[in-house]
Amino acid sequence: MLARMRMGLVLGLFWLHTAAGGGLFVSNLAENYDFGAGLGGVYTMASSFTLAAQSHALGGVTVSLFANQPGAVSARIFSDSGGLPGSLLEDLGSKSLLNAGLQNQVFPANGTTVLQPNTKYWLLVEQTGGNNIGWSSTNSTAESFSLFGETIGNDMYYRPMGEGAWIALEVGPGFPTDTGRFAVFNAVDTDLDGTMDFLDNCMTVANPSQADSDGDLRGDACDNCRTRANNTGPGAQCDSDDDGYGNRCDGDLNNNGATNAQDTILYRQLLGQPSVGPVYNKADINCNGAVNAQDTALYRQLLGVPPGPGAAP
Repeated sequence: MLARMRMGLVLGLFWLHTAAGGGLFVSNLAENYDFGAGLGGVYTMASSFTLAAQSHALGGVTVSLFANQPGAVSARIFSDSGGLPGSLLEDLGSKSLLNAGLQNQVFPANGTTVLQPNTKYWLLVEQTGGNNIGWSSTNSTAESFSLFGETIGNDMYYRPMGEGAWIALEVGPGFPTDTGRFAVFNAVDTDLDGTMDFLDNCMTVANPSQADSDGDLRGDACDNCRTRANNTGPGAQCDSDDDGYGNRCDGDLNNNGATNAQDTILYRQLLGQPSVGPVYNKADINCNGAVNAQDTALYRQLLGVPPGPGAAP
């Protein structure tokens, strides 16, 4: 019988760029994480998805996995044959899991496989190295996102790797039917820089190098604060005075080109004042909705420093 690794209930929220612009067309990654279906180095797992009336060039998939220790996992896309996996359409290769815990792994496609409308497909995942790795699953039947009405099947199958009949995931008391947690993407490259949108850290400005100086997952070409991370939470990339420099690297409150004693006077006047998004108070350096001691510490780092640097190709 297939091993099931119970890890507890975790809300598996995973924001993948933006659904409308990142090539995402169907996902259940934001549904509750229920169980990890153990691959154990001996099983292949399969979950399905069905397109609506729109075809898609396959760009890749993101799979939610749980590892008790480092290992490796492969992913492949298959056609459907009578409600079960049929023929191989594309091998998405293998990915190393360097750390333990719940994680999302991206498997890029080559961009040439076209998925047809009103057709069911299967994502197959198997462990290729290490052990105690599971495909995180959910008992929710909802899609976190669907572009044109695509759906993820409420089914999950397994079989010994490479052989044998497919077996529906064992369901017992307290174990409702599960579905693997994953997302599927279009092969879209909006800025024509050679990197598909769902992998591109700057989707609207061409940046072939994908340079990201501050490591905040926002490419330098469209990062309004290239040397200080400012790309998380509701206040990501906030720029209160719309001068092209994010608040996180702009202590120049009077916009005279320098951060100095004049700005310190202004900052003290704004300390404790409200800060409401999406504009935010200019003295709210971290754009978290309050001008407080956190901002004071960050402002001190900016004293004597000109605003910026902003975005650059």
